[in-house]
Amino acid sequence: MARLNRKKSGKAKPLKKNSKKFNTRHKNKKNWKKTKRNSSNHVIREQVENKPTEDETSEPANVCEVVPPPLQLLLSTFTPSKGKTSRALTSRSEPEISDDTSSGVHKRAKRENSNDIPSNTSNNTRSESVDNEEEDNKDSDEEIDCHMVEETVNDKLDPFTCHFNYDLSTSIVDALTSSPPRIKTMDLYWPNLHNLKIELLTPEESMDNQTAATAIIDGEKEYAKLIGPPNLEKKLNWNQLYVKSQIQSNIRKANKSQLDNCDSEDLTDLQKEIFTIINSYQDLFFYERSFSNSEEVRFAYCLHVVNHILKTRLKILHHNEKIMKKSDVQVPDEYRDQGLVRPKVVILVPFKESCFRIVNMISDILIAEDRGNVINKSRFIEEFSGSELIIPKKNAKPEDYEHLFKGNIDDKFKIGISFTKKSLKLYADFYSSDVIIASPLGLRLVVGAEGDRKRDFDFLASVEVLIMDQAEVFLMQNWDHLLLILDHLHIQPKESHGTDFSRIRSWVLNGWSKFYRQTLIFSSIITPELNAVFSRRCHNYAGKIRIVNPVESGSISLVVAQVSHVFQKFKADSALSACEARFKFFTEVLQQYKDPSFTGVLIYVPFIFRLC
Repeated sequence: MARLNRKKSGKAKPLKKNSKKFNTRHKNKKNWKKTKRNSSNHVIREQVENKPTEDETSEPANVCEVVPPPLQLLLSTFTPSKGKTSRALTSRSEPEISDDTSSGVHKRAKRENSNDIPSNTSNNTRSESVDNEEEDNKDSDEEIDCHMVEETVNDKLDPFTCHFNYDLSTSIVDALTSSPPRIKTMDLYWPNLHNLKIELLTPEESMDNQTAATAIIDGEKEYAKLIGPPNLEKKLNWNQLYVKSQIQSNIRKANKSQLDNCDSEDLTDLQKEIFTIINSYQDLFFYERSFSNSEEVRFAYCLHVVNHILKTRLKILHHNEKIMKKSDVQVPDEYRDQGLVRPKVVILVPFKESCFRIVNMISDILIAEDRGNVINKSRFIEEFSGSELIIPKKNAKPEDYEHLFKGNIDDKFKIGISFTKKSLKLYADFYSSDVIIASPLGLRLVVGAEGDRKRDFDFLASVEVLIMDQAEVFLMQNWDHLLLILDHLHIQPKESHGTDFSRIRSWVLNGWSKFYRQTLIFSSIITPELNAVFSRRCHNYAGKIRIVNPVESGSISLVVAQVSHVFQKFKADSALSACEARFKFFTEVLQQYKDPSFTGVLIYVPFIFRLC
């Protein structure tokens, strides 16, 4: 029906049939009806065309099965979360990493996620000061812009970018998965670490030439390059080491607060060599950790952890800004910068005292005085300090005993830490954490065993850096706990945990996460168990380095009392049967000590499960 023109009197008068206005509106009306009719026919036709016919539903002969891409295979295996709100890094809003989380939606998500995996159990202290959390949320996304230029300059030369941004070529994957892996060894001597044994991957050149000194471009695909042995610079330059400018000014002061011999330089000579190795993202097995250099070693890997998290965080926020400016719905592959879950670093230590020192070092490196805060700090101090073992003055213990059992020696703990630009949040939910610090027992209780109702190990799926400090103490606690944790690394998650799959790295979808993981082991001794972990469970494509200094004077030369030492040799067919052969020989030798003349006999068993 045509519209009516109204005169000032309010009476309606129809348009004249041949007038210009009538013809224009009549034409628009016909076009509108035609468009509506065509659109409805299009929908019906689409439904008919998409409906399979009888010939299509029947399985044709000799038709190859279409293999879905890795992302579809991954999505098809996830089970929906039942009433559980989990979070991971998101592509646009990214509430976990973004400093601006003042919206009510993000606050509700925080309250819901606090029930997922509690980092520690303390009902009396869960209502920690809300003011600290509000201080953390004051940082805005505008602060990202000051680092945009820094990230883009020489970004391709950064060891972080070289290691994580590129896929592996076919030759590298074949060299890693072959049995045994194709590697070459070389020796190196440094002034403080002394003898280094370096193992580097050697793919077959006949397969392809994708292992040149620079990253190779195969069509439009750029592959990861293999690096050589680390290069020790005489003079320390943070920009050449690609340490974030945000923390460069805090390093010297933070290191001085822990050490007495760090006066003119930011790092000691030992710290320079250790950091040079781990900054190249190669694996390291350092078994000369002692109570004199323990703080130096701890500070070196804490600096590496903070630098790694800041680079990851900045890259994600930088990509978020670019994606929001683009009108394309599909995210380009160059913006794939995340794993299946958020936790990137796992640090395993034996006691709460060690965790207490690590958190203090991380906060000193990240946060300058009066420029940030640590959320839930009072709760952390209350739970991780104190409970110190009182050592009697009479019948004093050896010096190494006092150092080892100093502070809180509780071995049942776990804590998640999330990073923002100017603050640390302790006791963060595991799926909202960047770093997880725990004891083997603490993580073992979360991982659980097969058949347990409540068990979770999805948070271990995307670990990029694994650190085991004081690893020799794990042998005296329960070695099986550590092995179980290592068995559950990089297993495909059972739930999606809010992950943005368009941002997952392609090598994660291919199941190559273990080839990118860096493993750092620090111990005071070398044992076959630690050697086996480093040799069989570390598959870093960048290579591995171990210290191989000979033992010049053993502990036996330090015995004060002049007593005779008698060693007996037993035969074993192989290293695998050595334990059983040793125990059988021990039962035979023990018979001669039953004589009453042998009193005060001490039997030392290094592992209790050998008697089971």
